[in-house]
Amino acid sequence: MGHMYLQYSDINEDQARSIRDSGIVGLLLITATQIEKETVHRYMTPLQGHNSLLCTRTEFDTYFVGQFGVYGAVHIQCSAGSTGRFGAHLTTMAAIHHWQPFFIVMPGIAFGRDPKKQKMGDILISEAIDPYGLVKIQDQFPSLPDFFDYILPPKIIDRGKHIPAGPILFNRFTNVVNWHWTHSDIGTPNLKNGVVVSGDELISSRRRKRTLFKSRPEAIGGEMEGAGVSAAASRCNKEWIIVKSICDWGDKHKDDKYQKIAAEASTALCHHVFSSPNAFPRLKAFQIIQNSNDGGIFTKFEVVNEDKPAEDKKNIVNSRLKRMWTAIEKVRSTLESSKFSDLISPKARQILLFGMCEIIDNGFTHGNAANCEISVKDSSITISLDGKPFDPGKESVLAIGNDSYGGGLFTIHKMLNDFLNEFSYSYQFDERILRNIIVFSFAKGSVRQESVLELNARDLIEGQLHFFLGDIPSGYKKIVLDISKDMKMISFSSHLVLQVLDLIPASVMLEVKVAEDDSYVYEFLMRMKVRREIKNLEISFRGIVY
Repeated sequence: MGHMYLQYSDINEDQARSIRDSGIVGLLLITATQIEKETVHRYMTPLQGHNSLLCTRTEFDTYFVGQFGVYGAVHIQCSAGSTGRFGAHLTTMAAIHHWQPFFIVMPGIAFGRDPKKQKMGDILISEAIDPYGLVKIQDQFPSLPDFFDYILPPKIIDRGKHIPAGPILFNRFTNVVNWHWTHSDIGTPNLKNGVVVSGDELISSRRRKRTLFKSRPEAIGGEMEGAGVSAAASRCNKEWIIVKSICDWGDKHKDDKYQKIAAEASTALCHHVFSSPNAFPRLKAFQIIQNSNDGGIFTKFEVVNEDKPAEDKKNIVNSRLKRMWTAIEKVRSTLESSKFSDLISPKARQILLFGMCEIIDNGFTHGNAANCEISVKDSSITISLDGKPFDPGKESVLAIGNDSYGGGLFTIHKMLNDFLNEFSYSYQFDERILRNIIVFSFAKGSVRQESVLELNARDLIEGQLHFFLGDIPSGYKKIVLDISKDMKMISFSSHLVLQVLDLIPASVMLEVKVAEDDSYVYEFLMRMKVRREIKNLEISFRGIVY
């Protein structure tokens, strides 16, 4: 059984931010059921210097922070299935944006395919996820009279594409050594890797299961949340994997008898893999070593797999971290000062702060920077970083050797494109002193008195929902959300609109722009508006606002 640390301590936002900013939390664990949650927490241990797991909350989500194996980890619980307001897709997106983890792992329970070739407790390791809910349904014989359309079953054509798991995580889980977990009821589980089907259906029908697997001969089992986790993680270029143990066969005999055992088996395997400090050398996994004595949650950790003595590594990392966060705090205090409030709008200032912090973080984390200097003039801020040359203004990732890093630079590129009317940007790499020189200049008096915030669906789908809408400045009276190009599916459109409405004040009007050829989405949103009596929602369709 796992460790028994089911005690929790609340931490405030400042303490949670210090954990996020330190980069020590590299692992995101996601579960969907209470049994899975409790099992994961039994295997988590408190951060050193604490006697319980830490609990922190955002507006919609609750996170639990501790140590899983030798890695800092954060756990979040989603609802069953991939869609829905608290489903796996949106929950994973929010967690990625909030914590920026290296790895995303979902342990838990699943249904098996064939009891003749598998047994209860066998662990399914996702080589890929097959989201089976994406289908085309059409009449089988269009040439026959319409009468037969009501008699003959429709033809179902799968349109979903496999989403491959993270190659590094898949390699580690399919090359497990020295794992000897066993249970008296099931013995030692077998590890089965392959394609796992995933959809929002809770299957307990032999006929439905047979139909599902008939067109998927390579599938080894199924579950309900992998489609959402894999889609969100892949979109954000994050390593992910689903590791779930068989608890039933998806037929009429389905019950809860083996759920606790299956949750225990899958979590035990995950804990074993993440108990090796040498398992992930390419991603430079961080190992917690001790709690600091300076009042923070923790600031001391070592980067494993470096050819330096442990004490030297610890000193180097701590010194670089201190310089990095000194620079970030200077940028933060500068942009929040009163003199810059006259130069750029509140939203541009908020996004610019995020972008500058990303630049500094990327420089230290991926560019091997050792020093950063910030110089502030009346209408400009200059960031000077040593280390490898990189231009954050280009829509590309920062490549170092055979590794590439994405995410942050995409956001910076978008920031530079969307707000160049409020500030100018320049970059050069000074060969003489080997430094990246990044300058942001502001035209005096150019601040816009914004009343309308314009967004498109891609802004929010990219995992930036809480970032863009988490703190709406009082100056905004209206938000225009354009879903005409990026979103055609009714279910995701309605979920996104509801998420935005939940985040904005009732005094702020939301106008949703729908594609001219998408009458289904328009009609669905109109019905939702009337049925829910949403007063601050307008729908723009074919040039008319309803």
